[in-house]
Amino acid sequence: MLSLVLALITSSFADDHDESPVPCTETYSTLGTLEAALGSQPDGAVLCLEAGTYTVTGGNSFNRSVTLTIRGQGVENTLYKRDAGGHPLFAISGTGGLIFEDMTLENNVSGRAIFTVAGSATLEFHGARLRDSNNTGPGAVQLNPGTRLIATETLFDNNNATGTNDGGHIAATDARIELYDSVLRGGSARRGGAIHATDSDITIQGSHFIDQGAREYAGAIYAQDGTLDILDSTFLGNSAAGIGGAVFAEGSALDVEGSLFIDNTADLNGGALAVNGESFFLVDSTFYRNESSQSGGAVWLSDSRTDATGFARNNFLLNVASSQGGHVYVDASSAVSALQNRFYGGLAAEGGAMACVDSTCELTDSGLWGNRAEGMGAGGGGIYSDNASVRSVRSLFCANRHAVGVSYEGGGAILAHTGKTQTQNNLFVSNQAPNTFGGAIFQSGDGDGEELALSSTHDTFVGNQSAQGCVVYVSQQASALTYGLLNGNSCGALSEIGGGAEALPRQLYGEPPPVLGDGDPPPYEFLISYTGYDLPDGAAFGGRAVEGPGNLHSFDADLPDLSPYPFTISFTALADLDEEDLTFPLFIDEDCREIYDYLPESGDPLFDKDFGATSGDKNEFIDVDGDGWTWLFDCDDDNDEIQGPDYYYIDFDGDGFGDKDGDKLGPGCPPPGFVTNNLDCNDKDPDINPDAEEQCDDTDWNCS
Repeated sequence: MLSLVLALITSSFADDHDESPVPCTETYSTLGTLEAALGSQPDGAVLCLEAGTYTVTGGNSFNRSVTLTIRGQGVENTLYKRDAGGHPLFAISGTGGLIFEDMTLENNVSGRAIFTVAGSATLEFHGARLRDSNNTGPGAVQLNPGTRLIATETLFDNNNATGTNDGGHIAATDARIELYDSVLRGGSARRGGAIHATDSDITIQGSHFIDQGAREYAGAIYAQDGTLDILDSTFLGNSAAGIGGAVFAEGSALDVEGSLFIDNTADLNGGALAVNGESFFLVDSTFYRNESSQSGGAVWLSDSRTDATGFARNNFLLNVASSQGGHVYVDASSAVSALQNRFYGGLAAEGGAMACVDSTCELTDSGLWGNRAEGMGAGGGGIYSDNASVRSVRSLFCANRHAVGVSYEGGGAILAHTGKTQTQNNLFVSNQAPNTFGGAIFQSGDGDGEELALSSTHDTFVGNQSAQGCVVYVSQQASALTYGLLNGNSCGALSEIGGGAEALPRQLYGEPPPVLGDGDPPPYEFLISYTGYDLPDGAAFGGRAVEGPGNLHSFDADLPDLSPYPFTISFTALADLDEEDLTFPLFIDEDCREIYDYLPESGDPLFDKDFGATSGDKNEFIDVDGDGWTWLFDCDDDNDEIQGPDYYYIDFDGDGFGDKDGDKLGPGCPPPGFVTNNLDCNDKDPDINPDAEEQCDDTDWNCS
């Protein structure tokens, strides 16, 4: 992608990053005079080099209490390098520092960095380029304890830490790193293809990490036992042979805001981000086409050191994990809160959008649509949980799907193994588990608990499909479904799967324990009370839920008294509603926006009866500007004149025109880096687009 970023940023910081530079104290044309001045010029002096190539055969040491600036004539005009000798280009120590501006710096001697910094010194780069260092230690810059690095509008290009060494561009121990409006490209190392930092504080703002590689962990940044703040930055095409395709925060506090992660990959966990840290907050960021060969296609959150974790207003698009959590995998000791996130088109064997394992995961005011659980996993097109507590409030589950896996379970929207599932005021629309169980929810367990495993309150289920339990399938668990609305759900006949016998398809289905001894009490009981329906004889047969005429049911229930086998489903079906009583259509065509935004505006008398997702104590879907479009599909929820949605496409080169061969995403609101057209015939060149002027050559400049 960011040939765009590179083209725009490298040109912008080549020469004119500072419109009013401090005047030169002296100008030099030879290295000898410059190096002599480094030992004598006063604090704040600016030592300017004329255009040319300056080659150091030994090395420079700077150990003073003053700060001096060395300024060139632009990265293409001034080259400062070392070709021989066993030293870095500069070894900086003391309490002062050096600032390098408008030049290219390199060290062509294998086994040496360009800069080493010690003492309490500060090293700064402004409008500089550091390139082509291949070091048996850190690639370009080594920061020792107590030092500081500041870089603005600087390009770190093709620096490498070879062998078992870490930090392709930068390695730091107990130091401070600040990067602003910079590009780090083509770095490689064992860990941290761009940056490896231990016990350090890192701030990154407006910067871009492109095509870094790690032979073990952290394709771009490895941060251990420190802090890492990332703001308005881009990570593209980074890769790790282990954990963390772009970033691995191990024991560090990680905050990410307003950033973009595209096409990052990990051979193990965390296609973009891997977190095993003190805290983790992720806000207003977008993850697109990241991939892990195990779990967490975009984000992998693990271990018990995470004290506080939150996700807010993020977009997850087409991320893939081979095992669990197409977008996000969570295995953390503290509760993970996800507020107003969009999860679209994720793919995994278990949990197409999210996997929550041995954790507490809370999802609020979010949207999960078009996610899939496919392959050899148990299921959970939207969410997979295992021995976890999952709670979802005011969220949309639409067109999520589980395809037949090796264990033949299901859960088009949610698959929960043991643990607890609480859902309140959610919409479950057009979720599918073809040929398996639980079109919307599959809740399973071992039958040895006494608390409710599934609690569904004020949820609406429309157009969900599966072979059995096309709304909810419960296996060996106690569940309560209260104040719900069911409409247009489709249950197909259950074929023989794994040797199982056929059973009448039901919207709500409860499964007993596999083995009962003589004299054991019934495995569960359905407390069924119909009003106005003529039920067939033996309506409560086999402990299985029954349907009355038609496919429309609302039900209400108090929490049941638990039998010795705690798998009770208790509900009362209300029969005073006919099909024509509903004023909204059946949404079985995956139009997720229409059903989500229609329901809050509906004046249907059904909602006066306190049923469905728009009733109850928490029935307000977020619509800040009051235009009838909820935040999930409103492209500016602070402006009632702007709505949405539309389909959108990646805009790699940032020229306002989307890639004609890019993925068709949505419908929804395009996050940063995406636009609602696909008219760009060359999305790697910002000068080629439909608005460009045609020129007299062989290039199709305006995509005509």
